Amino acid sequence: MSVVPALIVERSDERAVSLEVRRDGVALVTIDEPRDPQSILHPLFRSQLGTALGRIEADASIATAVLVAGRADGFAGGATLRLLKAVQFASDAEQMAWELGLVLRRLAALRKPVVAAVRGGVTGGGFEIALACHAIVASDDAIFSLPAVRAGLVPGANGLLRVAARAGMRIAVHLGAEAAQLTADEAMAAGLVDDVCARTILVDAATRRAKALIGRLPHAQPPRSGFVARALEGNPIARRVLFRNARARVRALEGTAPGAAEQALHVLETFSTSGFDSASRAEAKAFGELVVTETAHRLAELAHAVRALERDTGVDDGATPRTVQHVAVAGGGTLGAGFAFITLGAGPTVRLKERDDKRAGLAMRKIKALWDARVAAGDTTDHEAERAFARLTSTTDFSGVRHADLVIEAVPEDLSLKRAVLHDVEALVAPTCVYASTSTSISVAKLAESAACPDRVVGLHVMRSPADALLVEVVRTDRTAPWAVATAVALSKRQGKTAIVVKDGPGFYAMRIFTRLVNEALHLVGDGVAVDTIDAAMCEWGFAAGPLRALDEVGVDVVARVAQGLHAAFGSRTTPPGSLARLLSAERLGRSSGRGFYRYASDKVGAVDPHVYEALRVTPGTRLPLEEIQMRCALALVNEAIVCFGEGVLRSPRDGDVGAVFGLGFPPFRGGPFRYVDAVGAAEVQRRVQSYADRFGERWLPAPRLVHLAKRGDRFFT
Repeated sequence: MSVVPALIVERSDERAVSLEVRRDGVALVTIDEPRDPQSILHPLFRSQLGTALGRIEADASIATAVLVAGRADGFAGGATLRLLKAVQFASDAEQMAWELGLVLRRLAALRKPVVAAVRGGVTGGGFEIALACHAIVASDDAIFSLPAVRAGLVPGANGLLRVAARAGMRIAVHLGAEAAQLTADEAMAAGLVDDVCARTILVDAATRRAKALIGRLPHAQPPRSGFVARALEGNPIARRVLFRNARARVRALEGTAPGAAEQALHVLETFSTSGFDSASRAEAKAFGELVVTETAHRLAELAHAVRALERDTGVDDGATPRTVQHVAVAGGGTLGAGFAFITLGAGPTVRLKERDDKRAGLAMRKIKALWDARVAAGDTTDHEAERAFARLTSTTDFSGVRHADLVIEAVPEDLSLKRAVLHDVEALVAPTCVYASTSTSISVAKLAESAACPDRVVGLHVMRSPADALLVEVVRTDRTAPWAVATAVALSKRQGKTAIVVKDGPGFYAMRIFTRLVNEALHLVGDGVAVDTIDAAMCEWGFAAGPLRALDEVGVDVVARVAQGLHAAFGSRTTPPGSLARLLSAERLGRSSGRGFYRYASDKVGAVDPHVYEALRVTPGTRLPLEEIQMRCALALVNEAIVCFGEGVLRSPRDGDVGAVFGLGFPPFRGGPFRYVDAVGAAEVQRRVQSYADRFGERWLPAPRLVHLAKRGDRFFT
């Protein structure tokens, strides 16, 4: 169908909104800001959207409109790092949010129907624009979210209020304060979406919906408290219970900024008691106050770092990854089954090798259970799980491995066994096949010494089970080829993980700094500080879990092996505390053995096991200032992270920050170890570390790079 030439609403090289009018009276409004594709708060966008709305209102040839995104991967976004850094005063950000809200109120009040056609990631401000439209038609792959609290902010354009009006307060809390996501079907069931269709017919379906609404719009008015009586789920007492429970949940929720989540709940409470106008004022004020906080800046910087890593191949010489369609996994234990599971989700076929039929069958059942759990959680469908599982086969020899593009070795931590598997695999696969070992405490370089093609050997390291891990460290040796690194990084991304490349060495990066953290926590226990006091202090500082609780999860035996390797490599500075050996002797290995610092029953964590103090030969009772506990643990990790950077373990401070946050649960709102140093100041961090060195000795020697920065008054990030 021919169309009237597109109208560029505002003459600019940086077009944010364009509009074209079709012969059937449908205006197609495209939101696309090439200069800053994730920012709808920019004045350019507000101005051009307002002009487009004016054209729709005034042009008699326009009967209805469809809003679409110019980006193929989603529907607009929200505040960006560049925008946040440009704002100096809370009042400026407040006004910015208020003005965008006014434009979207105008959109909602149009007497001509406007339908949003959304696909992919419908996040933040993009979702708020869609909610201001008279209907939303979504592609079946759309994912809806209002993740502002993960960036230390609140939604700033009244979208949260419109969610409450349409879907109820519980859904609004879930999306706005807990940063949850909804699939297209879930959003439709909640009343947020009016139709779901295939991506290929999205615009046609939205156009049909828009035409059907012509002349049928109700009298426009802002949502108000009386209008959302259904959304409040009962009487004032029930609402108080709802918000009290929500506050308890967000305080314990990993990945959100507690202050921002509290503000989001305050905005919703205001809506429930005082209506749309008061709540929109409260929302803009909260947005402005949060934008200028250190928390928002650190979280925005972290998000920027993650996006940069998504585009990073992991190498600096331009090497491109090889195509991976077939993967072999040697070993069907927890690691092997987990890697097989996430690889199936990425699309390749998987050939799993185990020693005998019994072990192979057990591994297959583990993988099936992981898919069943994913279905039960609503993360995938039965059909998708069945299709993925159908790509899995098993073997008790190496038949079928010769066609693998990448082999994941996940056998126990035994160098001779790992070398034997490497030898068997190399006899079959092509020279272009990448060999990835999941070693935790064995040097990848030492393993590669026995390889016929050492240039294709890499490490794949995770701190948690592969299904749950957010981070994968791709470990390179001095002989690893860039194409092999790039291929492993690309597969990790397809598996849904954030990947950083680290140099081979004891503990790699994440486990090395984790070991330093837990060693200091063990020194505190040795000083008589209670286990739960230490863990509570570090959770209050912002860690997802306390160091001793995390040690139970990782495994005392695993950390002890890494600690021994660090001691062998670096000497007395990394001498492990004697408590590690005592825990091993007492067979208190953590969750895996059912006994650690905490009690475990039916796979559930209980209270601290008082018998652990007997095993450690200490009596708890020492009281230290909260800040000393926090600083000794946090700065031990931070100082070791800087040592790693100085030794070339990391490619950049960016990778060190992302690795600590995603691998260890370092507080996201502090940005990571390197952003933390920049925020506090290198000189102040060095002063504190040196004070501990004066008290406790060599393990606290300041990192040379930290000393260098402190002397120069320099920063890791410019």
